[in-house]
Amino acid sequence: MKCQDVWCEREHVPSEDLHKLLGLAQEVKRHGEKACNGDYHHGCKTGGFRGELDKSEASRLWASERDDALERFTALAESHGYAVTLPGLYPTLRRDGSDAHLPYYEDKDVNVITIVGRRWFDGHHGNTYFRSDIHVNGDLVHTIPFEYGYGSMYSQAAFEWLTDNGYLSMDRGDAVWQYCQDHDITVVDTVSDVRKQRDLN
Repeated sequence: MKCQDVWCEREHVPSEDLHKLLGLAQEVKRHGEKACNGDYHHGCKTGGFRGELDKSEASRLWASERDDALERFTALAESHGYAVTLPGLYPTLRRDGSDAHLPYYEDKDVNVITIVGRRWFDGHHGNTYFRSDIHVNGDLVHTIPFEYGYGSMYSQAAFEWLTDNGYLSMDRGDAVWQYCQDHDITVVDTVSDVRKQRDLN
């Protein structure tokens, strides 16, 4: 997703924080919708349910997820001098008595995601570490420089970052391949194993 530059400049919110606000706002909306519908067909980090709860219990758990996302959204918004209201499913920012609408986005803005990973095995301690370069539509948007993780964790961490920062609207428990297929997103995922720690740089 791309933030609207005019909105960023007018409201003086750094682009990175704007993406986080967008991602959290979408999370509030998605979980709110599922709370209203009693959606018990998708995983929920709080309850971990998949069809085993009735709709009222599912609604309660999704409402808890929504409230958690709204709390994080509010904390970030208030750090930039905004008050938050929730007139419906989508949160609204207010400053000086006026609404400051977040730019809304659609997943169609993301066409290609490229993840370039590198892994290094620390033979002395027996741990594996990785670096991930994350590209969206050909542009490098973020690098995870050095983090513990083996196997495909370099890719998992990249998709978590993309979701947390508003590029994707996946829920916890969604299969990445299914989500990308449903939203016509091409994924290019490559990884190489390097011999020395400095080769992660």
